[in-house]
Parts: sequence; C-alpha cells; structure tokens
Amino acid sequence: MMSAGELESGNAGEPAKLIRQRYREAADMIKKGKMCCLFINDLDAGAGRMGGTTQYTVNNQMVNATLMNIADAPTNVQLPGMYNKEENPRVPIVVTGNDFSTLYAPLIRDGRMEKFYWAPTRDDRIGVCKGIFQTDNVSDESVVKIVDTFPGQSIGMFLTTASGVRRRGAQVGDLYRYREHWQEAGELAGRTSDL
Repeated sequence: MMSAGELESGNAGEPAKLIRQRYREAADMIKKGKMCCLFINDLDAGAGRMGGTTQYTVNNQMVNATLMNIADAPTNVQLPGMYNKEENPRVPIVVTGNDFSTLYAPLIRDGRMEKFYWAPTRDDRIGVCKGIFQTDNVSDESVVKIVDTFPGQSIGMFLTTASGVRRRGAQVGDLYRYREHWQEAGELAGRTSDL
C-alpha cells in the first residue's frame, strides 16, 4: 500500500524507485502463491496537477513514467541497477482518487488504466456509515436515519461530522444530543436536518 505522500520526496527518483520496489515485493508474494496487489491511495493528490499552483516536479514525471512503463510491461519491472532476465508475475495495481483528470492523460487512457467509478447505493452508504459509527455505539436505526437525512452527501461528510463531534470530546452514541452539529452539517450540505 502506498499513499499520495510517498509520491513526492526531496530526493529525485525516490518515489518512482519505491513504486518499483513495492511492485516487486508484491510480485514475490504472488510467486509464493499468495494473492497480492499494489494499492496506491489518492494517486491524484500525489501525482496530479491541481491547477497553476502545483509544481510539476521531476518526481511527478518519474512517477507517471514508471506507472506507464509498468502498465506497458508488467512482467518486466526492474529496480535501478539490478537487472533480472526472469519475468516477474503480473501484479494488479489499484489506485484511488477523486479527480483523475488531474493525472497525466496518457496514463489514464483506455488500455493502460481501467476505471471504475463508485457511486454508492443507499445500502452501501448505510453499510459504510455503520462502520464509521460502530465505535460510538450508534444504533442501526439511527445510522439509517442519518443516511436518509443526507441522501446526496459523500461518505466523507459523515466522516467529517463524526470526527467533529469526537474532537469536541463528545460521544456520537446519543446522536440526538448533538443535533446542532448535524444541523450545521445539513446546512453545509444544502439541507436541513430532521434530527
């Protein structure tokens, strides 16, 4: 697993080398008969360009080039200075992101990247929110009511709201006690809360 923060470094080439290294480690696990993939979280935040305020660094270029090279030759991934004629197993690379349009266009074209857009259903949202509020002992009925109160909101809104309540030293368990916070979240979401 890699995060966006690992895709930049003060040392030129380090992030690209790290991608290759992690890919090879995953390939070694596959050779041993274990299922494995390389998971890069928030690729767009680490390798994307966010308008004119984001520098396009040597590391950005090398990360994009490395990922394109791996996509084009997934069984021949080499580490710098170590060249092996033996092919490595192909490793699936799974990346997450919010805006892939910020990535280098040839990297995301069909054939190099297969894209799946997750649009969570109501049941998906309820399941994820049960996980979010599990440690707070929020009842399943309350979770359903919360999800139904904010049907168009991202999962992130529920995380942010729960985190805000917890930061204030409160327990989310008795949600109705904190309806002001949910009211505020609903107003930010363009809705008012029935809680």
